[in-house]
Amino acid sequence: MTKLFRQFRFGLGLAWALALVACDTGDGGGGGGGGTNPPPPPPPPVCGTGVDEGSPVAGTATGHLYYLKRQVDPDIGLGSKAAALRLPVREAEVEAIRESDCLVTGTAVTGPDGSFSLTIPDGQRALIRAYARRQSSDYKVQVQKNRTDLAGLNVSSATLTMNDGMSLPDLVAGLDDPDRPAGAFNIFQVILDAIDEVKTLNGGLTPPLITVYWFSGNNSSSTYFNPANDVIQLIGGRAGLQDSTDTDEFDDAVILHEYAHFLIRHYSRDDNPGGYHGGEDLDPRLAYGEGLATFLSAMLRNLPDYIDTYGSADDTTGLFISENLEDFSASPAAFQFYTGIGSEESVEIVLWDFYDDTSLGEAFDTLSAGADGIWEALQDMIGQSFTYILDLADVLADQDPVNPAWTAGIRDILAEENIGTLASFPPTPTDDPDFFPERLDLSGAVIRTGAVDSTFVYANGGTNLGNGSHSSRFYGLVVSSSGRLSATLNITGPVDGLPLGAQPHDLDLRLYNSAGSIIAASESYTSAVETISANLPPGEYMIEVAGDFRIASFPIDNPYQGQVASYSLTAGFAPAKKQAPIPLLLEVASLQPGIARVTLQATAPLSADEVKLELLLPPGAALLDGQPRGLFRLKQGESRTLSVVVELDEEQWTSLAGRASIRAGRHRFAREVYASTD
Repeated sequence: MTKLFRQFRFGLGLAWALALVACDTGDGGGGGGGGTNPPPPPPPPVCGTGVDEGSPVAGTATGHLYYLKRQVDPDIGLGSKAAALRLPVREAEVEAIRESDCLVTGTAVTGPDGSFSLTIPDGQRALIRAYARRQSSDYKVQVQKNRTDLAGLNVSSATLTMNDGMSLPDLVAGLDDPDRPAGAFNIFQVILDAIDEVKTLNGGLTPPLITVYWFSGNNSSSTYFNPANDVIQLIGGRAGLQDSTDTDEFDDAVILHEYAHFLIRHYSRDDNPGGYHGGEDLDPRLAYGEGLATFLSAMLRNLPDYIDTYGSADDTTGLFISENLEDFSASPAAFQFYTGIGSEESVEIVLWDFYDDTSLGEAFDTLSAGADGIWEALQDMIGQSFTYILDLADVLADQDPVNPAWTAGIRDILAEENIGTLASFPPTPTDDPDFFPERLDLSGAVIRTGAVDSTFVYANGGTNLGNGSHSSRFYGLVVSSSGRLSATLNITGPVDGLPLGAQPHDLDLRLYNSAGSIIAASESYTSAVETISANLPPGEYMIEVAGDFRIASFPIDNPYQGQVASYSLTAGFAPAKKQAPIPLLLEVASLQPGIARVTLQATAPLSADEVKLELLLPPGAALLDGQPRGLFRLKQGESRTLSVVVELDEEQWTSLAGRASIRAGRHRFAREVYASTD
């Protein structure tokens, strides 16, 4: 296997780096050009000749839309054009466009067999154009070249003289023209099929719009999903070399791996940090996010494989990856270098065994959750934090908690991949050696020592990884009441004459909230001490001790400069002092009609640097004597009183109020506490 890095899959991916200009009235599909190759000249316009033909006379024409689908051989790679299957395109949007003025005279949507019927300009010349897009209550997907290609990828017929009742020549998205529109329609059909599966699991609800950027020869260096705008970017090969370089438009498993990231974003939860991954022992969050996406790609197709090809049989073809999730040892082009919570291969295998039936001869696999059970578990992952494979196993176990065979089946499948040698199930921090992240008990000060080596060379040769199991250390904490966290990281080694806290012995300290966002960080380039502190409300949090990566080059040759260092981490948590009640007494005594004495008395619940008392008089009340505000320094239990004489109506008495605020050191208590006149 020549490529074991899953095409540089990134959580947020790379910026789109190509800009193409296409004529709106030209043949659909676009593409070509890039790198040092000049773009081809724009095609001649196919409509807009300037002839005034007046209002069209409506007629009806029928036709069929097909595309050519290259076949994928799990042992060889991508098949030839000659071996491609001619398949109908369903749910595609079709237009009839008059030649003279580009007027759209009719629209249609193709049926399951690719058929369509639409209004044409009878007796006039027009073309038929079909788009790899559908936006309706049932499907929301569009395939386009890039963000400026709003119409989307398409295939057009030749311009024909239209006649009412005519049967149009078959419209075929092929593989021979430079645009190779068959690829766009394969992407479109693969996602449509996945949407159908999701709707059966999701109560018939249609997923949100997914947009795919692709065109043949796009020179993209990466395939990825961008959660910021729900866009999938797919590799289209190097311009002019599509039959010998990496393309993904017919790698159905790859397409749905990225679509699975989209589904996880909308219907489940992962904390995938993104980054390079290719068989190493990984950050468990990354292993879960990527393994889950590969599994979902297989589940949506009900095929236990993941195949990523390059080139085609028309030139040079091969396999980057060809995995068999049911029997990984039989995979034509894949190696499993690691097992456990940091192995995305282990995650894929475990999830497939959770899902599949139990009749395949695996004695340890007695569980069959099916697609419905897996989907329910995925939705139950919403609300989890710092997610990894044992979190999903936990929520899956909750589907039948009183059935010992159910939990035993989950445990046996996990154990087969060396995950969770548990004394109990579901996992707990105290008895599970794989519990992630390691739980800190901050009832007192905690000290942890360890080491980070992001230059570690993994069994597959990978090194200088920002997300490998040796690149960071993670510590979790649960805060049950508000307070202040303080953490100090001391870089203690190695002692080799190089400064600690600087390249190549630089570590960073980060704090994450339960949403997976960094809320505090200390990332000095020169200091051997990193410190963070933060006021935290109740919730779950995670501390990361990470190698400080410096980007050296991109995309392949060790793009990160790793760090090697040992450390000592000290962490403590100080609960916020509980707000002490402030005894307040407000009295109103009538001196004569319309005149009253108002008295406010406050007692300090603790020694206070400052006690502020304030009488709040209703509008229209006139102060006759005394001060309505006072500022005092009190010892615990000491009292102070404000007394004023005011002129007010008796019905205004109930509008009187008093306010007290106390400051003790850095703490403030009971701001705007009121006492009523009753």
